Amino acid sequence: MSGNETEMRVVTTTDGLSLAVAVTGPADAPTLVCIHGYPDNRSVWDGITRELSDRYRVVRYDVRGAGDSEAPSSRSGYSNDQLAADLDAVIGAVSP
Repeated sequence: MSGNETEMRVVTTTDGLSLAVAVTGPADAPTLVCIHGYPDNRSVWDGITRELSDRYRVVRYDVRGAGDSEAPSSRSGYSNDQLAADLDAVIGAVSP
């Protein structure tokens, strides 16, 4: 994948939700994972992605309940432990 192409993926979380993940940059480059806050989505990282995707593999994902990712059915689905497990799932899916 060249620096300008974005590959869209879906990563399944430990509790079965689907997270929308965008990967841009060379597959053999060092990987950067960008996480946004609420109420944003992965597009907050578009400018950084344009600047860095020729040298890095830039991974951006919509956290649960944001953008193109699914939302849990209750507030308990937003626990810090679950958010950390989501990050771990994304890293596992995009790591070379």
